[in-house]
Amino acid sequence: MTIYVNKPGTKFIKAQDCSDAENFEIHETLKDEGYQLPFDVYKEGDNSYTQLPKFLKKHLTLYQKVQLCNLLAKSWKVCPINIRDDYEEYMSWHIGDKDYGYKDFFKELETGDEAILDSCDEALDNIHTYKEYCVVFDYLDAIENPKHWHSWLIRGFAQGEVAWVWFYDDSCDHDFNQKFKDNKLDSFYGDSIEEVLTEAIYGSFISLTPCDNKGMSNCEQINDQRVIAGFYIGDDDSLSNKSDKYVDEYMLKEYGMKPALVDVTYMS
Repeated sequence: MTIYVNKPGTKFIKAQDCSDAENFEIHETLKDEGYQLPFDVYKEGDNSYTQLPKFLKKHLTLYQKVQLCNLLAKSWKVCPINIRDDYEEYMSWHIGDKDYGYKDFFKELETGDEAILDSCDEALDNIHTYKEYCVVFDYLDAIENPKHWHSWLIRGFAQGEVAWVWFYDDSCDHDFNQKFKDNKLDSFYGDSIEEVLTEAIYGSFISLTPCDNKGMSNCEQINDQRVIAGFYIGDDDSLSNKSDKYVDEYMLKEYGMKPALVDVTYMS
């Protein structure tokens, strides 16, 4: 914990790490809003990867499923699904049977009685690699309404850290390019949806709470606490004589405050 003080020495704000609690809070909020995140912070369950095949099977038309599966087949360097071949095979089974025709083929195809649907489902259940997710999300980005659908490739702060997030809701239009501003009053997680998602998945958070010169806060001051993303400070609750330069820069720019280190007289 680091305490910051204004130049007259009349106002104090303590900065503390709150990454664990805030990660849980922001994940729950984003999930409630419909964002499919790559993992659940504290429990196993559905995530953006396990939910994707379910979405594809339920949402895509048969034609779209075959299109997507054939794109995957191309990336796997295997033979694509060919409806004509399946149709000809189907009709060969019913030669001379006047009760069967092309309408029956497509009816059975739609209801899952044909092997082609099993092939689609099998392909959609085997999406695991970065390359395969690129194929799927590129396809969805191309065919879906951009006011109802969006996907994000979120990159972390270390080499190899990548995660996919997606969102779909056709009940109303959505602006995925909206910008957010830090008003210095409410919690702030980023200036865009992508930045918010990046911080939620890979970032860290600190809380800023008004306090006295000993770091103590009353109920009113606790109610004025705000959280900001993208900063890290030691998670020790005891007063520290060290501070983080990025937090220092933020506090000086936004609040005109500097670290009130433990060796200054008014902290004694």
